[in-house]
Amino acid sequence: MAVLARAAGLLFFASGFVTGDIAEAKGFIMGAIIMFHIVMTMEANIVVKQVNALIEGGYYPNKAEFVEDAISAFFELRKDMKIASVIELYKKEEISISKAAELAGLDMEEIKRVLVEEGVGIKRGFTKDRRTAASELSGMV
Repeated sequence: MAVLARAAGLLFFASGFVTGDIAEAKGFIMGAIIMFHIVMTMEANIVVKQVNALIEGGYYPNKAEFVEDAISAFFELRKDMKIASVIELYKKEEISISKAAELAGLDMEEIKRVLVEEGVGIKRGFTKDRRTAASELSGMV
């Protein structure tokens, strides 16, 4: 977020020098874009170095474990995003309503209320994966 604010500041700063000449304006904007890219790359590099330092220091066995922990922490901090992800999975029929409730940390009535508030219809029956498995089983019989 701070990086985006810095980049936006650079663009605003550069636009303050524009006197009306289009070529000059393009030059300032291109310069600001290049500065933005440099700042973003620097920020990304330090984050990668920090993650690698944790792995090399033995705090995490590998990047996959780190990413899983980071995502779990993100969802604990951003309950709204946890619920949003559950809603999207439910809409795509990748999880059942009971799994949606479990993942969201809600009871069945609460998840139903959230889904209705978001305009998502409550589905009856099997999820997409279970329908596929059921049709494969019926084909074997």
